[in-house]
Amino acid sequence: MKKIVREVLVLSMITTFASANSLYVGAGVSLEDIEDFENNGQALEISLGTVFDNNFGVEGKFTKSLSSSDGSDGTINAEVDVTTVSIFATYNANLTPDFALTPKLGFTNFKTDISATNGTLSASGDDTSRGFTFGLDAKYSITPNTKLYVGYTEYDPEFEGISFDASQIAFGVQQSF
Repeated sequence: MKKIVREVLVLSMITTFASANSLYVGAGVSLEDIEDFENNGQALEISLGTVFDNNFGVEGKFTKSLSSSDGSDGTINAEVDVTTVSIFATYNANLTPDFALTPKLGFTNFKTDISATNGTLSASGDDTSRGFTFGLDAKYSITPNTKLYVGYTEYDPEFEGISFDASQIAFGVQQSF
C-alpha cells in the first residue's frame, strides 16, 4: 500500500511540475543548529520546486549532514547527524524585479542519528519523526534564470519521544527552467 501511495504522489508531483509556469532546482549548504549542542553541523541542501502564475508554489527539499553537530556536558560527548525530506507550500513575494521573499510552510520527515561517548563507553541510536515545519527564503536574481538565496528553516523533531528544536540557515543557488 505504501508503494502505491508513493507512486501516486510522485506521479501527481510530476503532473503538477509539468503544468507549472516555472520549474527550478537549487543546491546549497546550511548550518544546522540543534538544541543543546554547542557546535553547528553543516549540511548539503538540494531542492526542486515550481512557481505557478499566481506566485504560489510547491517545493521539495532534501538535506543531509556533511559534518556533525556536537556538544558536551563535561562528562558525555555527543554528536548528531540529520537527514530531512520536506515538502512545502510557498508564496513568492516579489518586492522588486530582482528580489523576493518566499515564506514556506510544510511537512518534514526528520531522521536523527546520535552517538555519545563517556570515557570508554559509547552508545548510538537513530530515530525518525515527522511534523510541520516553516521557513523564509530571501532570493536575489543575478540573471533572469539564476538566483542566489539565503534561507531559514525551523523544525520541531523528536528523538525517542523527546522533542527538541532544530533549525537550518542555508546559502545556495537556484536555477529556473
